[in-house]
Amino acid sequence: MFKSSTSALALTCALAGAAFVAAPASAQSFQEGTSQWNLALIHADAANSRGYTGAGVTVGVLDSGIDVSNPDLADQVSDLSHDVFSGGSATDDPNGHGTHVAGIIGAARDGFRVQGVAYGAELAAFRLPAEGTSFLENDIRLGLAIQDAVDRGVRILNNSWGWDFYIGDGISRAEVLEGLPGQIAAFRNMAAADGIMIFATGNEEQDQPSLQAGMPFYLPELQSHWLAVTAVGPTGEIASYANHCGLAAEWCLAAPGGEVTTGDFGDQIISDGTNGGLGGSGLDIKAGTSMAAPHVTGAVAIASQMFPNAPAAGLTRLVLATATDIGETGLDDVYGWGLLNLANMASVLDAEAGSVFANGAWAADEGQSALIETLTGRVVAGGPAGAWASVLGGRGEHDATPDAYGASADTFGMVAGYDMAATQTTRIGAALSMTRTDFDEDGLDNGGRVDALTLSGYAAARKGVLFADASAGFSYRDYSYTRHDILGAAGTVLEAQGLEGRATSDGFGVFADARFGAVITAGTAQLRPFVHGRLIHQSIDGFEEAGADVFAQAVADTDLQRYEYGPGVEAVLDAGGGLRADLSVRYDFRSGDDDYAVPVSLMGSAVPARIGALGDGVTVSGGVQARLGQAWQASARGFWSGGDDRAAGGASVGLSYTF
Repeated sequence: MFKSSTSALALTCALAGAAFVAAPASAQSFQEGTSQWNLALIHADAANSRGYTGAGVTVGVLDSGIDVSNPDLADQVSDLSHDVFSGGSATDDPNGHGTHVAGIIGAARDGFRVQGVAYGAELAAFRLPAEGTSFLENDIRLGLAIQDAVDRGVRILNNSWGWDFYIGDGISRAEVLEGLPGQIAAFRNMAAADGIMIFATGNEEQDQPSLQAGMPFYLPELQSHWLAVTAVGPTGEIASYANHCGLAAEWCLAAPGGEVTTGDFGDQIISDGTNGGLGGSGLDIKAGTSMAAPHVTGAVAIASQMFPNAPAAGLTRLVLATATDIGETGLDDVYGWGLLNLANMASVLDAEAGSVFANGAWAADEGQSALIETLTGRVVAGGPAGAWASVLGGRGEHDATPDAYGASADTFGMVAGYDMAATQTTRIGAALSMTRTDFDEDGLDNGGRVDALTLSGYAAARKGVLFADASAGFSYRDYSYTRHDILGAAGTVLEAQGLEGRATSDGFGVFADARFGAVITAGTAQLRPFVHGRLIHQSIDGFEEAGADVFAQAVADTDLQRYEYGPGVEAVLDAGGGLRADLSVRYDFRSGDDDYAVPVSLMGSAVPARIGALGDGVTVSGGVQARLGQAWQASARGFWSGGDDRAAGGASVGLSYTF
């Protein structure tokens, strides 16, 4: 079976022994958080500043205990803490290792000494057993300790310990199953409870991790519940002592563990100590993969806070997938997925993460507006009834907002219509159009397309000095979206592999546009002051993104309705000879769903996808119609609309034929 037995408490900080002789900075001079290079290396503040602290999450620490007399930990330790062997609470620590590990995970952020990665989490201490008289006894006792954590409801368990056996080192699956019945039963029970085990890879300078860290190599069903952690020093290079990820690369990553070869104790990890710590500071210095693992455990606690409804498989995948790819490009045998990156992980719920879907809704409205302006041209056109057709194009842009990337949308389409009635005082008609709007987010390889088939009607009437005109329509739409620049995936293995999120959906749009005003005539010219109103509604069927791995988002059924209204004035000139021109200016007050908030979620947590209100604006539009012979008439129109953070413009050209 196995070649030898070692203590169950083969603590993986063994190579850091020399660190115990040095005194750290005093508690008074040590600046919490900012003096901790390890937190800076993983960008912990990016998560903490967003309010992600592990709050509401309980993390188990299977170790030598946690010294609750340390002020950083006194209020952090859960009542779930338990020593299954003595029946006590495991809230003392004769070794100091467990306290140091616990401080890395969740030391309080109180402006004094150190803070943990997930300082809002609760810590449940579970005691590792003393060494038994046989290999099998050690295994059974370890299984009992792990099972105790499972039974008490702990679903995240840090394991900064391991045996000096290494996966793939001539040990078969059958030998593992035979030799570790206690641990394997507990491991399987933790997985069945949808829990997560975080293991240090070990400190023996091996190419492979310890047996426990690499357990999914033998039991693949555990992989989605497992994280193995190797160590790097302050430079981000693999630590001299650290066992590599090796065959565990698919569930392994790196985190700060400190370096012991530089002679600089500042290159190790400062955390909480026992018995007042070194020099009465409450602090201690250690290095090892034991110190690396709790950084990842803290990250899992933060991920659990962010995604309280996510399964373990989603949380472990998120931690791995957001790691910065270091070493050889892609998964590698040294660093696995790379270096833990909390900035990437915390950003996946930022509003910008789902902005492509908000920008898609905005782009659909831009295409609709370009069509409405073309129909308005037909409403105000003079001349007899006839069939007509126009080609239209438009472009809209908006600046970046606090919630979304800037975007541009380009519309191209064709519209054909027929005037069913046209007199000096009335015009009634219908039109059918096809438009395509392509949109892109500024500076990113993200965007999509909205195709619309729209059936519209239009009418105009005049009585005395009063006039009214209106258009309305219904469109069937196909939406498509693509994300290549995915927030949270920057610099990761998945990005290097060409990560691409794709989604399609159906939907519909409804619009109504109307003006009411007076006509002031002066010879062949008219001045028309008016008030206007516009409603634009769109409904998008819910959908789920494909191809984005753990970053794949879901969008629920979406209904957005906007309103524009305000005063305006139009000038019309009949120049004779079949030549007619018009020009209008209007102010657009905007209300309704002008922020384009779309209900996006990731692993059950909301992504507040929205553009933000783009504000009121002004629209200028105009056109020219010219008779070509007895039956034909040509037209050209243009418009510009803009506000502080947005602008749009477009044009159309067309022909009409009078029967």
